[in-house]
Amino acid sequence: MTRDEILKMSDGRKTDVLIAREVFSIIVSTIAQSGTPLLYLDLVSGEEVPRYTEDIAAAWQVVEKILRAPCDDYWTGPTMQINAEMTKSKGEYQVVFEHLDSIDLFPSSVEATAETMPLAIGRAALLAVMEIE
Repeated sequence: MTRDEILKMSDGRKTDVLIAREVFSIIVSTIAQSGTPLLYLDLVSGEEVPRYTEDIAAAWQVVEKILRAPCDDYWTGPTMQINAEMTKSKGEYQVVFEHLDSIDLFPSSVEATAETMPLAIGRAALLAVMEIE
């Protein structure tokens, strides 16, 4: 998946499932029931995949995961710094994940914007874990 594809992703279940898989390493099962929307479940816990791109509480779980993931992953760990702010001139939210111990081989920061903070968080997290500049 390219940077442009991630930055064009909309909020909704498709993006939520991608975040569940890539950020949380959740194995997602899809259940189709007649006359109802698809249900996306964590195959291990049986719980529904959170609405990371629509619910700020669920989106904050993404931020916390990025900040506390194992230190052997370049993009995550205790040296990670997050900056989340609103760009008022455009009416969009901007999220920047910045790695404090950057080296030239890897990007030192990723950023994403969106109409909502949860979607901006989701996009930036996907860029970070997929190591896309």
